[in-house]
Amino acid sequence: MTITNNDEVSITVDFDDALQAIAYLSNVLDFLRDKGADAHVKRIETAKEICEVFCCEHFQEELQDE
Repeated sequence: MTITNNDEVSITVDFDDALQAIAYLSNVLDFLRDKGADAHVKRIETAKEICEVFCCEHFQEELQDE
């Protein structure tokens, strides 16, 4: 997926890489919760939510196949 805006900024994200990033963030959240590092949990939760929304919005075709 490549996103380009009027400023010619381009972002390319592979579907599988995006899903792996969400899984990684889930593992990091579990680890931080187990260690009692609650100060960092909210930031990781926010990053995971951003990744999930990005996937839902920009990989609709791939998600329908899953």
